[in-house]
Amino acid sequence: MGISRHVRLAAYSGSSRTDEVRTEAREAVQTVRNFSNTDWQIDNRCETAAHPAGGENHFLSVIAAGATQTPVGFSLEFEIKGWTREHFVVLPGAVYDGNRFESRHAGYPPSAAGTGDVGPLVPTIINDIPRLPTADSHGLLQQLTADLSTPAIGIYDPVTKTGVWLLTLQNTRLGQTGLDVEEDFDAKKAILRFSAPGVRENTRYHCFRTNAPSVDTAYPWQENESAILQVRAFVFPCKDRPELLQRFLEIRSALAPPAQGRTLFPISAARQLIEEKHNRDNWHEDAGLYCSDTLGNPSVVWSEPTPAKDGTTPSFNETRDAVWQSGWIGGGMIEWPLLLHGSELSRKRALRSLDFICTQGVSPSGLFRGLWRNGRWGDDSFGYSKGEKWHLTRKSSDVLLFLSKQLLLAGNTAPPAWKFAVRGCAEAFVRVWRENRQIGQFVDEDTGSLLVGGSDAAAILPAALCSASSALDEIVWMEHAVSIGECFWERFHRQGFTSGGPGEILSAPDSESAFGLLESMVTLYEATHEEIWLRRSESVAALCATWCVSYDYVFPRASTFSALNISTFGTVIANAQNKHSSPGICTLSGDSLFRLFRATGKVIYLDLIREIATSLPQFVSRPDRPITGRYGGALPPGWICERVNMSDWLEPVGEIFHGSCWCEVSLLLTALELPSVYFQTDSSLLAVLDHLEVGVHQHSNEYWLLKIKNPTHYPATIRILVETAEEALRPLPPGAVSGLEPFEIQPGETLILPCGECPPA
Repeated sequence: MGISRHVRLAAYSGSSRTDEVRTEAREAVQTVRNFSNTDWQIDNRCETAAHPAGGENHFLSVIAAGATQTPVGFSLEFEIKGWTREHFVVLPGAVYDGNRFESRHAGYPPSAAGTGDVGPLVPTIINDIPRLPTADSHGLLQQLTADLSTPAIGIYDPVTKTGVWLLTLQNTRLGQTGLDVEEDFDAKKAILRFSAPGVRENTRYHCFRTNAPSVDTAYPWQENESAILQVRAFVFPCKDRPELLQRFLEIRSALAPPAQGRTLFPISAARQLIEEKHNRDNWHEDAGLYCSDTLGNPSVVWSEPTPAKDGTTPSFNETRDAVWQSGWIGGGMIEWPLLLHGSELSRKRALRSLDFICTQGVSPSGLFRGLWRNGRWGDDSFGYSKGEKWHLTRKSSDVLLFLSKQLLLAGNTAPPAWKFAVRGCAEAFVRVWRENRQIGQFVDEDTGSLLVGGSDAAAILPAALCSASSALDEIVWMEHAVSIGECFWERFHRQGFTSGGPGEILSAPDSESAFGLLESMVTLYEATHEEIWLRRSESVAALCATWCVSYDYVFPRASTFSALNISTFGTVIANAQNKHSSPGICTLSGDSLFRLFRATGKVIYLDLIREIATSLPQFVSRPDRPITGRYGGALPPGWICERVNMSDWLEPVGEIFHGSCWCEVSLLLTALELPSVYFQTDSSLLAVLDHLEVGVHQHSNEYWLLKIKNPTHYPATIRILVETAEEALRPLPPGAVSGLEPFEIQPGETLILPCGECPPA
């Protein structure tokens, strides 16, 4: 794959490019005469990067001799020859396979029921989101660094078997950097462009449409002003798309400066606030149910966006309904942490809630019903159904997994209704699989008939069937879990992304199905002990990493998140349509990464889950640090909004809506399923997954001492997992971390705990 480098200067009127000049990027100082009324000195340097993964650093320095006539931006371009539509294009967290899919202008929420894209062989279909064209025409995809989990462009060339990763920083002195992919199929080439500042020419993605007016401008240079743009390039042999993503996992933080300190708040203290909040704001006494939405304090959420005349302000409405949804955002999942870690009140209510789900929430097919609103059952079609009862397969998969965990823990004491519900749901999915050799994205809730196929929405289902098989001793479910897992793996292995996990993005690429698939791959390895599932788990973990923010975004100074010193490092981008990051994984703790670390011994997975877990508490609104949502005032204690807005896709950057979201369930699961401190006695490996300061000391070369300080202003309850590297190879049963001895540690207090023998000298 031939790659050449160029430098471009471009002049703009507003967001419209009016003039440009390109020159070959040479290892020497160049002068461009009289562009935008001044001369320019261009210095391009390339040097080997001091990084374990290698790579080359490209530094482009530009100096303006005088003031410019119009605003100007400069770019470093990487031109690739022999370009075809088969080149796999990734911009992490935003674009997968160039987003080169069939698209619909469907607004929000888009629905396959509304667009008519139904049937067993539906291809990947997206809303009107940034994308490269499906035809061999000129394509231009423009993103800003804020749109991405890592400011990077990845390319896989299937002809030369070559992979390329190009990484940059969020900002230069001129502002946010732009990343473009421009295709010219007539010339069989593509340009990968990094621009300072980033200018989305003429239009941008906003309010679920790609033709909103751009608000970007270039820079008005003054005499002798300068700026530097840095790009790090990795070019390497690459056999397929998953290997491209595997390399990304190794280099994703290569350019990211160290993350800044975030608000210190113990995970256990955050968990307590959220539990209190659910008993205060989410409990529906008459139904005996933890609702998915709040009851006493309504959320102010965005309705289907209706842009104002300036194209910038969507409408909003208040949600006051009593709403429960199975799976996805926590229904049937929140009971797991409340039963194991909750107060007596929470445990009683969690049992009532599960009874409701397992008796009233089971459809004639055996699947769990998807939506309950004000005492009535609805479906997942957003009102577009013409008689079918649409059901997102991911929802029942989630509930099946977590209810099966409850059965495994309860054993013979489990109520018969729980067993009946698990059996009915597992058998319903087995029927869907036998009849269609796929699970699909949507089925008819009452009959199980496939409505929309061709999706990884239910990627977590193999894990659920494994757990159900163990809970009720049904070997055949395990066999089907393996077959369905093979199906999901082959689909992922071929295309390099998963899709359709959320019910309101059509089948766009998303992080939720990726983490669901990781849960399945890890669970299949633990159940079968076959190494192939371990290798597949590692490959899927690399895909998951592309959705995880690897740097601290610099928010506008006047924004809410800037005032709160919010760190984006460790947040997770939702999907390619809803371009916001989020606190945590929807809706999991991510303990599959921790389990993958224990199975492989590779710290890179432990580091990734530590990033995600420790990021979560800063987003909890609390009495001494309320978080304010637009239009609705301060969020009540224990609320978390799902939005971490780096991109200007909907709400203003650094702002949130006034709402309570699924992230609260993710934090409860994190507190339950991940230890606060992890230590291996024979390797002295230490990992801190909470807001603690921990040191390790030897005592007379006989045993280890952990010195643990609580640096926060809040009491903390911590659990410590101590083991050897050999013990780590044995999977932990569900709920094992919750069974570890809890230690109470007061604000500022230091505990010194013995934690196992030192290895022989």
